[in-house]
Amino acid sequence: MDNKKKIYIAVAVAIILALAGVLFFLNKDVILRDHQQPTESSLIVGVLPTEDCLPLYVAEHLELVGNDSSDVFLKHFMAFSECRHAIENKTAHAAVLDTILYNIIQKEGISLSRI
Repeated sequence: MDNKKKIYIAVAVAIILALAGVLFFLNKDVILRDHQQPTESSLIVGVLPTEDCLPLYVAEHLELVGNDSSDVFLKHFMAFSECRHAIENKTAHAAVLDTILYNIIQKEGISLSRI
């Protein structure tokens, strides 16, 4: 097999793997959580991929949150702007923020309570 065919095969495999990863990321909540969904009385906490949120990720992994015995659910965000938008629209009731992010939201006029 010549080098051109090997390159085409490698690119095709990379594209297929990338698409599979994107599909998993878009459907991870459906794939990973097939039981209880949040209700109106549930507490939805916005989390970012930071060290500050690590205890909540561990709690989710141990199924202490987001299950039938808990009324607390984590909503995952990849960027602070998404988390801020969810707080503004009240699709997230709480968020784990550091002091800088907290002050940015306060300066924008969004009222928050520090816990």
